[in-house]
Amino acid sequence: MPIAPNKLDQAKDIAGSDFQTSALDVREESQKLGRAVSGQNGVTANILGTTPDMVITGISGMSSLSECRFLTLSGANSPGNNGTFRIVEYLNANSVIITNPLGVSGDANNGNITWVERRSYSLEDDLNYSRSDRASIKGIDYDELIAQYLRCTNQTVEIPANLANIAGHTTDAKAFVDNIRYYNLPVVAGNTHITLTSAGNLKHADVVNITGVPINDGYDAGNLEATFVCILNDGYASEMVVLAGVYEGWRIYGRTRAGAGVSPNSVEIEFRAVQLGYPLSTSVAYTWEADQGTEIHVIIGYRTGLDSLSDTVFRRLLINGIVYGGQGGVSLPDATEIGQFLYSVDGVSFTPQIPVVNDQGFILVNAQGRVVVAG
Repeated sequence: MPIAPNKLDQAKDIAGSDFQTSALDVREESQKLGRAVSGQNGVTANILGTTPDMVITGISGMSSLSECRFLTLSGANSPGNNGTFRIVEYLNANSVIITNPLGVSGDANNGNITWVERRSYSLEDDLNYSRSDRASIKGIDYDELIAQYLRCTNQTVEIPANLANIAGHTTDAKAFVDNIRYYNLPVVAGNTHITLTSAGNLKHADVVNITGVPINDGYDAGNLEATFVCILNDGYASEMVVLAGVYEGWRIYGRTRAGAGVSPNSVEIEFRAVQLGYPLSTSVAYTWEADQGTEIHVIIGYRTGLDSLSDTVFRRLLINGIVYGGQGGVSLPDATEIGQFLYSVDGVSFTPQIPVVNDQGFILVNAQGRVVVAG
């Protein structure tokens, strides 16, 4: 193989450059491809010869300086003829020899093959790749200051959008515990928990993938707010309380746990009771009482990455005990006369109704504890 007459000037190369001389494609950096030689390209190449020394003709502008440079070929019919290959010998201005062990002579696309002469890789190319990469990352010219942004908590201070500032703030790095409701779940006296089943929808959060249902006996042990389950017995999200015993009047709620549930198809809801106004850490286990009814609605937590949340998820609200808005939200109609209130038996459909009262003005309820309405 001949010695390259265009070997690098090390002193000049080490000095680098104070500007970008070529917009290189960073995807080619690992191939150590240098800049394209200005004007040295076309769609006229022919591939001839015998492997591994393939003769390339139909090109132009070649010289002795081309030796040890590279030739990039594309658009050939034979896959082995496409790629970037070292020029090992200059023949004349219109032909050179390259090394290609996979070359196929007499390609079907001869005369219409794209060719580009490339320089040997140098420090200048290394700097050009680096500057192209910097510009791509910054989204602005490589020699401009890093872009800035304003935080919603302080609209007067510009913050550099560097990696340190955005780390932990990307959408797939943040997860939120969202509300998911399930209706008409059966429960019987003596239950200390129920099993909620929904095939494929109840993945348990774990140490590797924290999305899913927060589990008190797993990854979210001790995270009482995340594992909290709101238990409802009607569409008003009215409090359910212990009916008798030492904890009479305490609020009933649930806590999600794996138990015998199998991710992602089922999860257990453990019954708990807590004194009104007291922290969840003071709660006690609760056993379902006979007079509580045989169906409940629940709102469980489900942790989802910010990048996967619905764009309306934060419109799901719990105000004055009424759940509405967001996924599966409830539409609340207007009352039409004095004395009406919004009535529902399923927590989904609400209608304005007049309650039935006795001669003392007390609202009447049926055996299930539901308000009796006119009509």
